[in-house]
Amino acid sequence: MIIRRLQSENILRFKKLDLDDLPAAGPILITGPDEAGKSALLEILCLALFGRSANLADEAVAKAVRWGAEQGSIQLDFSLDDHTAYTLIRHFDNQGGQDALLKRSGEETPLAHGAESVDATLATLLGFGFETYIDTLYLTQGRHAHHARGLGTVKMLSGMTTLENLATTLTQERMAIGQKIEARVRRQDELKNEITGLNLIEETLGQLEGRLKAARNRVAVAVAAIERWLGFDAGVVQAGRRIEAACNRMIQTSPNIGVASWTSRCQQLDHSLKEIESICQGGHLSEVEVPAGPVRQWHAKSRARLDSLGGILATVVSEQNRLASWLGEPTSNPVEAPTLAHENTELEQARQKASRTRTHRGWGVVVFLILSLVGGLCTALTWQMTHHPGFAPDLNALLTRLLPAWPLSPMVLGAPTLLFALLTIWNLIKRFSAGSRLQAISQAGQTIESRAAQARQTLETLRDAANRPVKEQMEILLGMEGTPWSDALKSWSMADGQPLLDAGLMEQELNELGERLKLFQAEHALLREKSQARVRMAKEEHAAHLAAVATLESEVENERSRRREHARLLAAVASFENENQRDRRAIEVRRIAESLLSGCATQLKSDFLHETNRLVARAAPLFTGGRYHQPRLDGELNLAIFSVVKNDFMHMEELSTGVRRQLTLALRLALCQALAARTQAVHFIALDEPFAYFDRERARATLTALIHFSDQLPQLWITAETFEHETIASSRLITCSVDADTLTLSARSGP
Repeated sequence: MIIRRLQSENILRFKKLDLDDLPAAGPILITGPDEAGKSALLEILCLALFGRSANLADEAVAKAVRWGAEQGSIQLDFSLDDHTAYTLIRHFDNQGGQDALLKRSGEETPLAHGAESVDATLATLLGFGFETYIDTLYLTQGRHAHHARGLGTVKMLSGMTTLENLATTLTQERMAIGQKIEARVRRQDELKNEITGLNLIEETLGQLEGRLKAARNRVAVAVAAIERWLGFDAGVVQAGRRIEAACNRMIQTSPNIGVASWTSRCQQLDHSLKEIESICQGGHLSEVEVPAGPVRQWHAKSRARLDSLGGILATVVSEQNRLASWLGEPTSNPVEAPTLAHENTELEQARQKASRTRTHRGWGVVVFLILSLVGGLCTALTWQMTHHPGFAPDLNALLTRLLPAWPLSPMVLGAPTLLFALLTIWNLIKRFSAGSRLQAISQAGQTIESRAAQARQTLETLRDAANRPVKEQMEILLGMEGTPWSDALKSWSMADGQPLLDAGLMEQELNELGERLKLFQAEHALLREKSQARVRMAKEEHAAHLAAVATLESEVENERSRRREHARLLAAVASFENENQRDRRAIEVRRIAESLLSGCATQLKSDFLHETNRLVARAAPLFTGGRYHQPRLDGELNLAIFSVVKNDFMHMEELSTGVRRQLTLALRLALCQALAARTQAVHFIALDEPFAYFDRERARATLTALIHFSDQLPQLWITAETFEHETIASSRLITCSVDADTLTLSARSGP
C-alpha cells in the first residue's frame, strides 16, 4: 500500500492539510519543533485508514475534530499495485459520529459506503487490520519498547493464530460434548417423570386466551374514556378561564377606548364562547348543559351593535382611502381613480399649450401685418406706375407677357394683400382666445387647490378621529355634514349606539355582564364536578379491568409455560439417543484434529521465528554500525544479540536505550517485511520520532540503513525535529510550524 495524496480539513491541529504528488519510493521526512504537528500528521494517516488511532480511544474519536469546528474530513489516495488506485474519504463530527466512502479512482460507484462497510472492505483489500498496522507499519512515540501485544501479531503473521484458535475451539467443543452426553444420560429418566406430572388439558389455553382478549378490550375502552374525560375537563378549565378573562377585560373597559379595542375585546369573548361550545359538543352534552348562556346573549347584543357600527366605519375608511389616494398618499387599499397630481399635470399641460398658442398667434399677427403693409404698398405703387404716361406702355406689355390675365384684372396684385390682412385678423382672434383659456385654466387650478386643502383637512380630521375614544370619534364624524355616512351614523347613534355613547348606559350593561359572569361561574363549577366524577368512574373501571387482565395474563402465561415445557421435554427425550451417538463420533474426530493442528502450529512457529531471526540479523548490524549481530529471538519475542564489544550475547534489558530502540526498530522492520510477504504487496511504513534517543551518528546510520533496507517497504514516513542536509537533499521534506494550522505540499510548489 503506497500513499499518493493526503488531504484533511479541521482534523487534529490542522485547519487544512494537503500533501500532493507524494513519491512512491524513498523517504518522506517530516520535521519541525515540538507541538508543530509532526505526530498529528501520521495520526491523521492512521485515522484515514481505520477511523481511529493509537492515541485516541474508540469512544474519544470526536476529539479528532479540530477545536471549534463541528465536523472534519480526510481524503486519502493510495495504490495497492502499479495499476489500481483508490480514494478513501472519512467524515467525523464533534459528537463522535463518523461516515466513510471507498472507491476506485476514476469510478463513480463506490466499493463501500459507511464506516463499518468501508472498514471490512479495506481489511480485505489490505490483508490486515488496525491492530496489525499498529504493531508493524506504524511506530508511534509511545510504542518503541517491546510490548506483549507483539506476540499476537507474530502469531497472526506466521499463521499460528488461526491454528491455535481452531485447536482451542476443538478442545472446548470436545469437553462440552462429553459433559452434554453425561447430562443427557442423567436427565432421560427425570424428563419422563416430569412429562407425566404436567397433566395438560387441551381446551384450557383457548378458554383463557379468549377471556384475556375480552378483558384487554375493556381496558382499552376504559383508557379511552379516561383520556376523553381528562381532555374534556382540561378543555373546560381552560375555556372557562378564557371566558372569565374576556368578561373581566370587558367589564374593566374604560370609556376612553376606541372602536378597535371594543371590537378586539368582543372578538376575544366570542372565541372563548365558541371554544367552550365546541368542547361541550365533543363531550356529547346537550345545548342546555353548555354553560355561558347568559353571557352569550349579552355578547350577541354587543356584537350586533359593533357589527352595525363596523359597516358605517367601513364607509368612513373607504372615503378616507379615496381622499388619500386622490392626494397621492400611500394607503392599504388604493383607489383606481385620477389623483391630484394627475389633474395638476393635465392642467399644467393645458396651460403650457395655451401659452404656446398665444405666443405663436402673436408672432403670426406681427408677420402677417407686416406682409399686409408691404403688399398694400406694392399694389399702390404698381397701380400708379401702370397709369403713369411714361411707364405705362412698357410696363403693361411686360405684365401682359408675365400674367396673361393682367389686362382683364389689373388689380390682381391686391389679392395677396387682402389675404395677409385676413390672416392677421384670424391670428389676432386666436391669440385673444388662447388668453381666455389661460384665465380659465388659472381659475381651475385655484379650484383644485381649494379641493386639495379641503381634502387634506377632511383626511386629517378622519385620522384624528380614528385614534379617539368611541364617543369623541362619533361626535367628530357626526359633525362632518354631507358625508356618505352621516344619515346611517345618526340612526345608529340614536338606537344601537346609545350604550357606547352614554357612560351611564355603558356602566349598566357592564354591570349586567358582571352578573351574568357570576351565573356562568356557578354553571362552570357544576360542569367541572360532572366531568371529574366521570373521570373517577372511568379510572375505577380501568383499575378493575387491569386487575382482571393481570390475573388472566398470569394464568395464560403459566399455561403456555407448561405447554412449552411439555413440548421441550418430549423433543429432548426423542433426540437424546441420536445426539449421544453423534456427539461420540464428534469427540473422536476432534481428538484426531487436535493432534494434527498441534504439529502444524509447532512447525509454523519454528519456520517463522527462523525467518524473523534472519531478517533481524540483516537489519541489526546496519542499525548498530556493526557492533551487534547474530540475534536470537525466542517464541515469546525475547531478543538476545551478540555484542562485539563485550564478546557475549546480551538481553534487551542489558542494553542502552539507544541500542534497544535500534534493535526494536530492526524487529519492527522484520515484522513489516513478514506482513508484506504475507499480503504479497509493497507497503509504506510510518515512524514517529524513531531517533528520539539516538546520538547524531547513530541516527544518521540508522536513517541511511532504513532508506535502503527493503524493496517491499519503499515509502518511508519519518518524523524528527531535524535531519542531516545530505539526507534532506535526496528526500521529500515536509516542514511543520507551531504557528501554522495549514500545511500544503506539492511537487511544484513545495511546502
